[in-house]
Amino acid sequence: MNKPLLIVSLASLLLVACGKQEEQAQTAPPAQQAESAMNELNDAAANAMSGAKEVMSEAKEAVSETAGSVIAESKEALSDAADNAMAQTDAAVTAAKETAQAATAKTQEAVTAAKETVKEAAEAATKETQQVVTEVAAKAGAVAAATQSVLAKDDALVLANKSGCLACHAVDKKVVGPPWQDVAARYRGKDARTQLVDKVSTGGKGNWTDVTGGVPMPPYSPRVSKENIEKMVDFILSL
Repeated sequence: MNKPLLIVSLASLLLVACGKQEEQAQTAPPAQQAESAMNELNDAAANAMSGAKEVMSEAKEAVSETAGSVIAESKEALSDAADNAMAQTDAAVTAAKETAQAATAKTQEAVTAAKETVKEAAEAATKETQQVVTEVAAKAGAVAAATQSVLAKDDALVLANKSGCLACHAVDKKVVGPPWQDVAARYRGKDARTQLVDKVSTGGKGNWTDVTGGVPMPPYSPRVSKENIEKMVDFILSL
């Protein structure tokens, strides 16, 4: 029963009660009429309470049904939202994994390239170092060989005297030509050995004019062997 119907029922009962009261008022004594009216009012009130209870029961049922429907819809909405959130989370995790894998692959490529570059640089440096070591060893060997072949001073002076060099030169003083110490100083650090061997062999002038006054050096080849000329030049350059 709904609320409007209850109101109509109550109104009808009241009208009936009032009609009966009027009818009884015309035939029954006043005390009896009053008692009858009270009974009718009690009955009407009881009926009204019964109707109200019925309305309340129906209202509770309606509220319960509505609440159940709302709860069910809320649960469904929450379930859908949770499913969507899980799907989005899974997608984000998958994307993050793919990004991490791509970054790892690029890092590995970079590391590999760096290793190759370092390896190539190390190989090149090793090769250059070996080349430098070989060159230094060769030069050191040449210097050692030249040093070993240089005559001792006494032997050189004997050979110089025998070859006629001491007529114009001395180790530490000017005679006609420059002292051999000055010759060594002028050509120190220069690759002049071949030039000086040729000069002694063929003779000439012009390099020491300020010392010799233009007096030429006579040729020593062939009366002095090339081997002895080279020994004298090596001795002079060693001073």
